[in-house]
Amino acid sequence: MGTIVLHGDSLIAPVYLPDSGPTPSWSGKSVYSLNKTEIESVNAFATDEAWQMGFDAYRDGLTPIENPFHKNFLHGVPYALFTMFYRRGMKAAEVGFVQPQTEYLFAA
Repeated sequence: MGTIVLHGDSLIAPVYLPDSGPTPSWSGKSVYSLNKTEIESVNAFATDEAWQMGFDAYRDGLTPIENPFHKNFLHGVPYALFTMFYRRGMKAAEVGFVQPQTEYLFAA
C-alpha cells in the first residue's frame, strides 16, 4: 500500500506515494497531460490498490478513507472504480477472503 498525500480535483490526479518503488507517473498530473498508458494505470490503481486499501482498512479496524479521485476526474471512471473496489476489499476482509478479485473482472 502507500499514502495518498493529496486528493485530486476534476482536472488533477491525486498525489500517491507508494511504500516502495517509484511514484506512479500519473500522480498529481493534469488530465490534459496523461497519456493512454497512464490512464490505464490510473484505472488499475483504482481497482487493485483500492481493493487492498479497503481490505486492510477493514482488517485493521481503520476508518474508511475518502475516495482520492474527484467524481468528475476522467468522466468519473476512476472515482467509480475506486469506490466499488474499496467496498469489495472491505467486504472480502469481512468474510475472510484473501485474494483480490480484479483478475476475474475481465475473464472470458
